[in-house]
Amino acid sequence: MADRCLECREPFPKEHNVTYGENKTGRELAAPFAALASFEALGEGERWDFWRRQFDRCIRCFACRSVCPMCYCDECVVDSITFPVTAETTAEEKANRIRWVERSAVRSENITYHMTRALHLAGRCVDCGECERVCPVNIPLRLLNNKMEREARERFGYEPGASIGGPSLVASFNDNDPGGFIR
Repeated sequence: MADRCLECREPFPKEHNVTYGENKTGRELAAPFAALASFEALGEGERWDFWRRQFDRCIRCFACRSVCPMCYCDECVVDSITFPVTAETTAEEKANRIRWVERSAVRSENITYHMTRALHLAGRCVDCGECERVCPVNIPLRLLNNKMEREARERFGYEPGASIGGPSLVASFNDNDPGGFIR
């Protein structure tokens, strides 16, 4: 089994129309977020060096975004496709176009892309691990997404994918949510 499967807290869907196979929710599981915990045991400098090396390797092929079942926006915030550049597009129009991230696969742009994507998936990522599986340069993207998932769980008691039709993490709040600085 894949590491992500060993950490899965809900190996049998709570809400479903049809399922195949036997319910094995009573099986022994690895500790949730085990890979994240071992990564966080590294020092801050070691963690940054690790991510620096990972983001340097990214070729920005967008396979992670393409395979993700939770990346369903019509247009990705970090990769605008609705601004067609044609022969008639003026230099001024091109210069004034909003660009969150350039297309060049350099570390600074890769960091912005991956961190924006991780934040955008906060509360939606169901830890399927497909982003990591399809990455042609083997960037461990699941670590970023696991960090966001754990924060959502610990700070807000939110479990992505646990309630079909329920409120999303970033589009709702409760009076007892942390963050008194907002009030």
